[in-house]
Amino acid sequence: MNLTDEQWKLLEPLIAELKCVAGVGRPQAEFRKVFDGILWILRTCAPWKDLPMRYGSKSTVHRWFQHWRRQGMMERMLRRLAEDLR
Repeated sequence: MNLTDEQWKLLEPLIAELKCVAGVGRPQAEFRKVFDGILWILRTCAPWKDLPMRYGSKSTVHRWFQHWRRQGMMERMLRRLAEDLR
């Protein structure tokens, strides 16, 4: 299950913040794919090594997950999606 376009639009204001801190040097990760990959891991409880390549490199997805978790971004993103379900 991936995010719908409507769900992704809910996250766009938060994503704008992410693009400011993405850094330089590497091509920018596709945040929608990364977030969908994180959701896949959380939903399946699979190890990171089993992340399907359609979500990008497991190291990239894991690195963003760790960064967003430390910054509180994961909580804000999941909270925004949960509030929409109400």
